[in-house]
Amino acid sequence: MTRWRRILAHLAASLVGVLVLLPLSACGAGAGPGVPTQPPAQVQKVQDPVPAHARETLAYIRKHGYAPAGYVGGRIFGNYEGQLPRYDAHRKRIEYREWDVRPRAEGRNRGAERLVTDRTGRAWYTADHYRTFVEVK
Repeated sequence: MTRWRRILAHLAASLVGVLVLLPLSACGAGAGPGVPTQPPAQVQKVQDPVPAHARETLAYIRKHGYAPAGYVGGRIFGNYEGQLPRYDAHRKRIEYREWDVRPRAEGRNRGAERLVTDRTGRAWYTADHYRTFVEVK
C-alpha cells in the first residue's frame, strides 16, 4: 500500500505544479493581460490564378458562343488525360471545347494558355497546355 500512496503523492504534486504554471504560461513572460505577444499576421492578397485577358475572352465566348475575331477556338477537346470530369451527374459523357485566350499572331506559336468549356457553361483555364486546370468561377 505504501507504493500506491507514493504514486498518488507524485501525481498530486505534479497536478499542483501544472495548475501553478498554467496561468503564467498562458500570458507569456512579462506580458500583461490583453497584450498580444506576437504582431498581427499580415493580410496577403491571393492572386487570381486566371488572368484578366482569359476572363475577358471567356466572357466574349459565353456571350456570343464563338471565339473573338482573330482567335482560334471552338474545337473539340478530347480530355484524353482525364484531368477534367468525364461524365456529368446523369452519367452522360461531357463534350469539351477548347479556346485560345490570346489572338493568333502570324508566324508565332499559339502559346500554352487555353480555356476549356463544356455545354453547361462551366469553364477551366490552363496556363501549361492541359497539364493543370483551374476552374473559372
